Amino acid sequence: MLMLYQRDIQRVLSNLVLQCLMLKPSRLVDPLTVDLRNLNSLAKIMRQRRCERGALTLASAEVKFEIDSETHDPLDIGIYQIREANQMIEEFMLAANVSVAEKILKHFPLCSLLRRHPSPTKEMLEPLLRTASSIGLNLDVSSSKALAESLDNAKSNDPYFNKLIRILATRCMTQAVYFCSGDLTFSEYYHYGLAASLYTHFTSPIRRYAGLFPILRCSDA
Repeated sequence: MLMLYQRDIQRVLSNLVLQCLMLKPSRLVDPLTVDLRNLNSLAKIMRQRRCERGALTLASAEVKFEIDSETHDPLDIGIYQIREANQMIEEFMLAANVSVAEKILKHFPLCSLLRRHPSPTKEMLEPLLRTASSIGLNLDVSSSKALAESLDNAKSNDPYFNKLIRILATRCMTQAVYFCSGDLTFSEYYHYGLAASLYTHFTSPIRRYAGLFPILRCSDA
């Protein structure tokens, strides 16, 4: 089985194969390269459709540290840069989570472990609205789609402005939570941030214990 790391995928997607890996030009059209680029094209379509449904693109800066290999002291700090490879992998992980949620709910309607994201209240969004209003920005928060469109249209001469507004919007969101499907009605299953009627955590079980339950349920379905 061939295992690829994100950095390897990114080199293919960003047309840096020759410079980074010193590969022959024929490698640019080999099956692996073609498959990765096709997957990336499909992921972009999936992402666009998800955004059209009202999925939010927020901002939560992920910090990375450079550590001295001998002393283990921190040498530098920076922001982790999101690349095309990250976005492609994320899109298919989201699709897998939605698909598994649909499958386990169909077979176990009363005892499936799902994940929901309640809509933020008006009070929770007040800091965002107040800050936006102070700089002459009018945000529509009537729905996740309306908020997403407002954030997309929030522009300024400051290149960091839009990212800062999205970070503030992230701070105003409710916390997504796990729940048992039998405890709530279907209308309460909705994931606000992803604009998904069903969602669970099936991918990356090594990162979260709760991710094991959908895997076990899926294997039993």
